[in-house]
Amino acid sequence: MKLLVLALVFVLSLFQGAFPNKALGFDHRHLAFNEILKRSVFEEENTSWVHYQRLKEEPVSLEAYLSSLENVSLKEFEGFPKNEQIAFLINAYNAYTLKRIKDNYPVRSIRDLGGFFLSPWKVRFFYLFGEKRNLEFIEKKLLSIGGSRVVFALTTASIGSPSLSRVAYRADELERQLDAARKAFLSDHEKNFYDSAENRLNLSGIFKWFKEDFEREKGSLKAYVTPLIAQDQKERDEIIASNNDIFYTEYEWELNEYPIKIK
Repeated sequence: MKLLVLALVFVLSLFQGAFPNKALGFDHRHLAFNEILKRSVFEEENTSWVHYQRLKEEPVSLEAYLSSLENVSLKEFEGFPKNEQIAFLINAYNAYTLKRIKDNYPVRSIRDLGGFFLSPWKVRFFYLFGEKRNLEFIEKKLLSIGGSRVVFALTTASIGSPSLSRVAYRADELERQLDAARKAFLSDHEKNFYDSAENRLNLSGIFKWFKEDFEREKGSLKAYVTPLIAQDQKERDEIIASNNDIFYTEYEWELNEYPIKIK
């Protein structure tokens, strides 16, 4: 009998990993989302490309993962350790962004999915913690508990976006993952670079939109980006000493679509 009980416990542990559900508790490894990302996301030259047609043709797995998020109550969420909360919200933001594109595919840009007076991030199209929510809700909650690094983990489903990771975020890897996401985005010299000839710092529009969050952590935007964007100490000193205004590069809102771009 004892062996039978142990065998049943082992089998249940396997099912929890493969088919997380409310009765067995939330899967903080986010294995279901991990598989979706592996099948649908491709990376090339600091940009992630998403196979939205594949997502549209295989909707069940994404919907099942989103259902597992929706089953988590606010009380349960607030009982998670901080890093589990952050990983939960990052994955939720990215998964719901994928859903938004999938449900409206084909589309040229996520900006086409708002209204005349309503941005796409303010549209309420999913339920979380028992209420109808929008992407802005998750973003604000993330910034309040996770700091500015979370910005580089979130996708806007656009070419100009930070790269969408092919691996789900998880609490036990969170620090490494967030540092890697920030470093990768600031190392993308098409979006962020220092022009030494012009003595001009060129940054993605993301740094303009979230400027206050970055300044709150490092005192100034230049202080935040310089350690990762400058090639050597001489350049770092030039950037910090320069009185030139920061130039914000044009953000590419075209859909980060793989393998064919909508024209």
